[in-house]
Amino acid sequence: MKQQRKKFNILFRTYGGKTKNKQTGIGHVIRSINLAQKLKHDANIFFLVEDFGGAKEIIDNYHFKFSSKIKKEIGYKEEINLLTKFIQSNNIDFVIIDQHKISDQIIKKLNKYTKTLVISDLEKLNFSSDILVNGFVGLKNQKNYTNHQLQLLGPKYQILNTNFSKLHNSKKIFDLLITIGGLDERNIAEFILNSINDKLEYLKIKIILGPLVKKTIFIKNLEKKFPKNLIVIHSTTNMAKEISQTKFGITSGGITSYEFASQNIPFAIICDDTHQIPTAEKWNKLKKAVFLGYFNNSNKSHIQKLLVNLAEKKISFKKSNTKLIDGLGSSKVSFEILNMLQNSK
Repeated sequence: MKQQRKKFNILFRTYGGKTKNKQTGIGHVIRSINLAQKLKHDANIFFLVEDFGGAKEIIDNYHFKFSSKIKKEIGYKEEINLLTKFIQSNNIDFVIIDQHKISDQIIKKLNKYTKTLVISDLEKLNFSSDILVNGFVGLKNQKNYTNHQLQLLGPKYQILNTNFSKLHNSKKIFDLLITIGGLDERNIAEFILNSINDKLEYLKIKIILGPLVKKTIFIKNLEKKFPKNLIVIHSTTNMAKEISQTKFGITSGGITSYEFASQNIPFAIICDDTHQIPTAEKWNKLKKAVFLGYFNNSNKSHIQKLLVNLAEKKISFKKSNTKLIDGLGSSKVSFEILNMLQNSK
């Protein structure tokens, strides 16, 4: 009888959730879940999540039973102690860190106990982990070995849900899909609808608010007024399908921008946080999207004019025949993790 291979123990350290005036979002959590889904057949998956509201609940909904909350805005020494104790007591073979403001000092400490991987954004490359993953659209797609580190760089390594690994040629049911991340704390979806209010009877629009967002009274009233033109949902099990069913999208400068690009759907970006601006500018430069601007009081009127121009088709888009993203990032990254673990036995 063939002996079943022992599973590895892999720990995800991530953060996210909804807290007033803190743009934490749930992008890091969803990205970690996407990678964990690819690894769960070969590994026992553990989560330590810095939960700013609703993040652990999202993880639990994917049936990862070993998930725990840790203290918000945990201090450096506390985190080192927590992680090293957790690694030792649970025989962790590999730690994956996906969070804002990653401390390389923590990575160096963890390297004494286990293999490590850092998922970073923009052009942040200076980490001491065994594997570095950075799917920023501004980086060239490449696989590098440098200073005993494996680097997986560029948008083809962006970790998306596996549904994005194929191009969905669905019937275009909607003229516009609006999805502003998991929080939309600034009510950008409402602002978009208000900007094109007089065009709503001529458009079919779908909004994905995010699992932690409540409908505003304004949106509820518009739903009643335009029941055939406006569909509003909180979440979806297949974002790739949702995107493929629209002619055009409006999103923020986070992971969803990569999802639109993977399906060759033209889109516009409104940034709700300054760290999204470099991504939006790069998509704009590549002519994959139009950057409408950073959402603040001084820029609202400018964004509003551009939204009206979009609704009146004064801004045109050509579908790209080339894809920067194949949607296989999670498969590529999980393969390298398992390969490293199997070769380090």
